[in-house]
Amino acid sequence: MVDKSVLVYEELDDEVKNTHVRNVFIDVLLKCEILDDALKVLDEMLERDAVFKVNESTVDVVFHGWLSKGYSERRRVTEEEIVQLVLKFGDHNLAPNCVWLSRFVTSLCKNGKSNVAWEILRKLMNTIAPLKAAPFNALLTWLGRNMDIGRMNVVFNEMEDWGIQANAVTYGILINTFCKSLRVSEALAVFEQMRGRQSDDGNVIKADEIHFNTLINSLCKVGRLKEAEELLVKMKMEMDCAPNTRTYNCLVDGYCKAGQVDTAKSVVSRMKEEGIEPDVVTFNTLIKGMCKHRGVSSAVSFLMDMEKEGLKRNVVTYMTLINAYCNVNNIDKAMHWYDQMVEAGCSPDAKIYYGLISGLCQARRDHDALTMVEKLKRAGFSLDVVAYNMLIGLFCNKNKANEVYEMLTDMEKAGMKPDSVTYNILISYFGKQKDFESVHRMMEKMREDGFYPNVVTYGAIIQAYCSSGKINEALKLFNDMGLLSKVFPNTVIYNILINSLCKLGNLKQALSLKDDMIKKRVRPNEETYNAFFKILKDRNQLETVLELMDEMVKHYVDPNHITMEVLMKLLPEVGESTKLKKFMQGYSLASPIDKDVMRQ
Repeated sequence: MVDKSVLVYEELDDEVKNTHVRNVFIDVLLKCEILDDALKVLDEMLERDAVFKVNESTVDVVFHGWLSKGYSERRRVTEEEIVQLVLKFGDHNLAPNCVWLSRFVTSLCKNGKSNVAWEILRKLMNTIAPLKAAPFNALLTWLGRNMDIGRMNVVFNEMEDWGIQANAVTYGILINTFCKSLRVSEALAVFEQMRGRQSDDGNVIKADEIHFNTLINSLCKVGRLKEAEELLVKMKMEMDCAPNTRTYNCLVDGYCKAGQVDTAKSVVSRMKEEGIEPDVVTFNTLIKGMCKHRGVSSAVSFLMDMEKEGLKRNVVTYMTLINAYCNVNNIDKAMHWYDQMVEAGCSPDAKIYYGLISGLCQARRDHDALTMVEKLKRAGFSLDVVAYNMLIGLFCNKNKANEVYEMLTDMEKAGMKPDSVTYNILISYFGKQKDFESVHRMMEKMREDGFYPNVVTYGAIIQAYCSSGKINEALKLFNDMGLLSKVFPNTVIYNILINSLCKLGNLKQALSLKDDMIKKRVRPNEETYNAFFKILKDRNQLETVLELMDEMVKHYVDPNHITMEVLMKLLPEVGESTKLKKFMQGYSLASPIDKDVMRQ
């Protein structure tokens, strides 16, 4: 059939080969997958001085017929060829319809070619080809996923400049992206700009519950609860746009996060009065808020009351209570709720297992932690690197070397690689064992795996050297830090060295290190000064003690109970109780003080 069509076409006079005939011929060739011949005829029609030019039927044949069904199996048409076809049709003020163009824009964006998609749309805007919002929405959606707000603004502004009417979807994409990036004021501005505008279909754009819920949720997230309530009032006034359970859940969550649990409860009462039923999300949100701000016991009491009203617990309910008890180190209660969950036939998810493993590790219950690991695996889940690190850390703390190696082997079998945290745990462990050969071996392996020692790594090694009495090695590593690794000492590292030098009686070098610390803008803390006060108390160097107390006031370092214990033993004995009182009230010892203040 195709051979006859080709013969008939070739025998026709040029003036007979009009646009309609050519369109039919191209359609036959494309359906028979004779791509090159079809494109040759098409190229003739796309020439600027062509007698018979492309028209809307050509667009249908090429884009909506052939390319919509998939590419040729004989010769795959490239993305670049399609781009060129779209642009050439644009030169004739023709464009594929919105559905096809939107899909192609999405395809380009998925392949990392959002710039190409934008160039196509820009060139089509320069023609009189009819364009609507849909392909621009496809581009805006992708830019929004990548939080490329700058380019989103450019696309939207150029749409307006070229008279392409945005629709409700366009505004929704912008509002959603601004809200996700917590740029709520800009989202509200777009919302107000949208209301009452005419869409590309000629209808007036109306805000819907998705717009309102997105904005109310974001206002609650940033703590602008009053504005969220005001927007709720506007929502109630909007025709065909009533608040729903999700709307009120946003408010409940906002008030709970702000610590206003009673107000959150009152929102639930308002829901019921308006005939809107709270759901399990509502109650889970309240339970989470109560766990954080009222204590877990009050949350459990509230749960029991709600169950009398028909509330059914779900995975989130159990997870909230389990995590809350783990956070207050009550692992027995956490395990109780895990057992309740299993008895109720509610399957724990990976997060619940991770939470319990973490809690058991913190409670140093290694046997129970391993039992929970087995349950996790039987449930079809795998440990992640964070869980492995917790278990390895637990066994290191309990000095169970065999279990540490078993866990590392298990980690390797699971296809999980150690991260910088794993290496830091191991380096700290070997350091405490004074096994410096293993410390250096771990450092090398860490680098081989693409990780570089950080401040935690150096702190662990310096601590190990100091604990082993190798202060010179510790100081050498300290001095090499910035030179070799661009990692600079923090307060913890300075404190380790200062404390060790003070214990060795090397006060002069310790004070020099403290001065270096301040010079390099590393803030000293109470532990820094406590190390000095302990040695100075034994040496009765009152003048230096008073200087350091003044320095603490100057650097806004608050004394802790150890500071006060040492100073209260030293200063009253030498008749300096007044100076101690001034110090406790935050005054410089050298400054005058009001007598009335001193009497307080």
